[in-house]
Amino acid sequence: MKLDNMTEVLTLTNPSDNSHYWLNLAQPVYANEETKTLINMIQRLAEEKQYLRKENKRLAKSHR
Repeated sequence: MKLDNMTEVLTLTNPSDNSHYWLNLAQPVYANEETKTLINMIQRLAEEKQYLRKENKRLAKSHR
């Protein structure tokens, strides 16, 4: 079930001072082109990270 007001949220961490930042990946209507581009880049990096994690698990299983 997908609710209209629920969006993807990404947590960013800064290990040097143990800070946690929440980034909402929903593109606001008022966002300028630079903001939209940065949000799209972050979304693609998050998708790639998820793919690489799955691939890493798959390869680890095949090399046991």
